[in-house]
Amino acid sequence: MNTDRSLSPVTQARVFQWAVGRREPVQLTFERESGWVATRSNFLWFDEAEGILAVRYPDPPASGGPMEASIGETLGASFRRGHKKCVFSAVVVGREQDAGGPRLLLRPSTPVAEYQRRSFMRAAIPPDRNVGVALFAPPDSAAEAACRGRLRDISAGGLQMELPGKLPGSLRVGQLARIEIGLDAAPLYVDGVLRHATAHPTGRIGLGFQFVGLEATPHGQAALARLARLVSELRAASGPRQDRDESARGDRAEEE
Repeated sequence: MNTDRSLSPVTQARVFQWAVGRREPVQLTFERESGWVATRSNFLWFDEAEGILAVRYPDPPASGGPMEASIGETLGASFRRGHKKCVFSAVVVGREQDAGGPRLLLRPSTPVAEYQRRSFMRAAIPPDRNVGVALFAPPDSAAEAACRGRLRDISAGGLQMELPGKLPGSLRVGQLARIEIGLDAAPLYVDGVLRHATAHPTGRIGLGFQFVGLEATPHGQAALARLARLVSELRAASGPRQDRDESARGDRAEEE
């Protein structure tokens, strides 16, 4: 079963009109010197002839301070449509102000890719399959890895891994890291934020990462498509039991 598809221009226009009609929420992701910044907005209108989307000027990021968007910069966007998640990148082409408040004008620069929601639910790595994970902090894949461990489960939204020893001092909860996932075909590189670190009685450390910025760049979107395929393959190999388990967990297993 295909887990994703790129929408045709006609279907994409219909999806944008649907999102505008419902004033659907949309998450916008900007790249800054400090890392990836995610903010919330809403669809306002879509000019199909000009290919321009208007969204409410984004909320201030959780880190605080105003959200400044520059003309010409590229951002990532994601929103939900039923049981699917839609992602695309766009270029900021303008900013307007009226009685309803400020808004950003965006021109989509990549087709909307639509993913099954199940791609964002965790799929376990089989016990007999050893997938190595290397962490680089700060996120520089050319530097020496801060630590290496083993992948335990993964989704298109994040992963859990296990370290054989204590957490290096260079890694802290909330910190951004470059992650290398040692897949058979070729390593996969993504950026992720460390969300939790748990010590196990065995002396090992469990780490949970949330992927960030994947929708904002061609490299990230290629990585996202590859992650979705990997999750689909793992689910197919695990059989129906995992599907039942994930269905029971529902939204609790979903990683944004």
